[in-house]
Formats: sequence, C-alpha cells, structure tokens
Amino acid sequence: MSTFHILNGDCLAEKFPKNLEGESMIWREALIDGPVSDNNFFENRKKFIAENYDAERSYDELVIKEFQRIQNIPEDSDVFFWFEDDLFCQVNFWFLISNLNLGKAKIFRVFPKDTKKGFAESDENDLLKLFHSAKEINDKERKLISNL
Repeated sequence: MSTFHILNGDCLAEKFPKNLEGESMIWREALIDGPVSDNNFFENRKKFIAENYDAERSYDELVIKEFQRIQNIPEDSDVFFWFEDDLFCQVNFWFLISNLNLGKAKIFRVFPKDTKKGFAESDENDLLKLFHSAKEINDKERKLISNL
C-alpha cells in the first residue's frame, strides 16, 4: 500500500518532514476567490489567476499537472490531507474530496496543533507527531464533505 500526503500550499511543503514515508503533492489553489463553476473549471481558474495575480504561465505546471498527479493516486493507497481549519483551506479540502476518485483509498485528515496558527509554527518534529494523530475520514464523512 502506498502513502500520499496532499499539502495545502508551498509553505507547508518547505518544512515537511523529509523522512516521512510517502509521496508529497502540493495543492496550490485559492478557491475562495474567483469563478468555480464546473464548466471549463481549470480554464476559468487559469484566466482568473492570470488577470488578477499575473501567474498564468505557472498555473498549468503548478496547479493543473499537480491535480492530475493527485487524480492518479492508486485506489489502494493511504492519503493524508494536510489542511488547516480556516475557510480558505477547508474550501480547497472540500473541493479535492469531492473531485478525486479515491473510492477505495483510506483517507486521513491531519490537523494542526494550534487552530489559530495552523501549521505555521510547527517544526518537523511537530509535523511528525501530527501525522501520527491523523483522523481517518469514513465513508459517511466523505459523502458529507463532498456535499459541501
């Protein structure tokens, strides 16, 4: 069984423990701002990002290709979502849970030790401890999250 860690952003990735088993993937979207309709989703997001943040060139590489990697996680994997409790992170988390085909995967959520500061003040040792206290997301919870 393979292990995957989906991290919400590059800041967490920079200090993520190198000795933690599994492959890390980084979700780099900000879905609380701009269009999010199903029609031409990534085209509309790319256009919005280009017009408002001047980052069109890197969008394909940093967001779309990474999402495709995430979509290709094998079904029999353990998948750990490292998302904080604020609305920004939660919207991204909800999107991924509802748009990934992880039917047979075991899904876990890793919570920050301090909900106000998130993962910002966690060091490698803290992150390892948080990993070991991850909460499994059951099928009923997956359905509820997907509806959000």
